[in-house]
Order: sequence, then C-alpha cells, then structure tokens
Amino acid sequence: MPVGRDGEDGIVVFRIRKRGGALEATICEALVSDSRQLAAATKSILRETKADYALVSSTLAGPRSAMLRVPQLGPMLVWKDLAGEPIPSIDKLHLSLGDIELF
Repeated sequence: MPVGRDGEDGIVVFRIRKRGGALEATICEALVSDSRQLAAATKSILRETKADYALVSSTLAGPRSAMLRVPQLGPMLVWKDLAGEPIPSIDKLHLSLGDIELF
C-alpha cells in the first residue's frame, strides 16, 4: 500500500487472513519515516480491509503511533551459530514481522 500521495512517503506491505472468527491484518514491512505515517497507513488498512486488528513489528510503534507495545509476547527468536559469530543484539538485526513469522 502506498503511503502519502502516490507513495511519496513510503510503502507498507501487508496481508490479511482469518484467525478463528476474526480478520487479521499483518503488516510485514513498513518503509516509512515516522510513527504518524505508520499509524495512518495502519488505520487505512484496517478501514479498507475491514480487519478486526493489526499486527505490527516496528521500532516506530508506540504511543505517538496509537499502537501498544506488548513486551514478551510473540514468537521466540532462536539463533543457530553456523560461523562462530556471537549472537547479535536484537537492535542490530533490523527484523520486520515478515522476517520472524512462523509458518
């Protein structure tokens, strides 16, 4: 979904799926510069798709984006050492929700 006029402010990649009786919008990637753009795009996705809620994993999420952080909830990230490298801190990985979803 383009953000701003003709996508000039960024783009948001999302998908919709049924979860029991609910319709879930998963924002897999948000290429926007601030929390207000993310909030506006999320609201637009919810409105246009009629999804009941949205899942977002972004450093831009927080009070200014009208989104709630839910610490210690979600998938567990596991590291398998293949090259003798130390485990990087989570902020060095720059993961999006599309990177960490379970299939």
